[in-house]
Amino acid sequence: MLSDPKEIVAAIKDERESRREILRVAVERNPGGKLARKAGMLLLDMEMLDERVGECGGKEGFVFMLCAQVAGGVTLSDFCGHYGLQRGLVWALLSENEGWMGMYRRSLMGMADEWVSEVVGIADRADVEGVVVDKLKIETRLKVGQMYDGERFGKQSKVKHEVTVDFGERLRRAQERVIEGEVLSAEPVLVEAAEVDVATVVEPIDEGDPL
Repeated sequence: MLSDPKEIVAAIKDERESRREILRVAVERNPGGKLARKAGMLLLDMEMLDERVGECGGKEGFVFMLCAQVAGGVTLSDFCGHYGLQRGLVWALLSENEGWMGMYRRSLMGMADEWVSEVVGIADRADVEGVVVDKLKIETRLKVGQMYDGERFGKQSKVKHEVTVDFGERLRRAQERVIEGEVLSAEPVLVEAAEVDVATVVEPIDEGDPL
């Protein structure tokens, strides 16, 4: 591993020289254009990242510093904003090595632990005027905990209860109650419709005396 900061910066620049060359060509072919402006800004962002990496003694040191701060509760966006780095470039650097990306993902579990630990303090300091804001803070931190460390902070799994009902037996009992003249308003009663002789039900109409 290189120890001289100048050598580290030089090595990083050599590694990314091909990428910069592509951006330089874009600037030269269309000076003053929209694409050229974006390419120029990206070149500056890459230079800034190289400086930060060099200050940390190389990429591994930079990733270690990043993960340490994330595990302490700092988001990647806040980290990049603090050091003036382009978030996409930092993410690309993490993606270069599976070990670095794994280290970053594990640091997110530490961030979840840090955020969830703040819930108790927020609840203790809550007052009537700020209860809505405090509730939102608590819910947000718990959701972050569930997202990044679901094994510890995820919601409890719900147990499904299955109930088997013997409707045939209930129907038989209901019919017996109907026969006995018992009225049950709380339990519905199912009775098979019986055939009705219309002639025995409809009374003859009294037409009165003929005119």
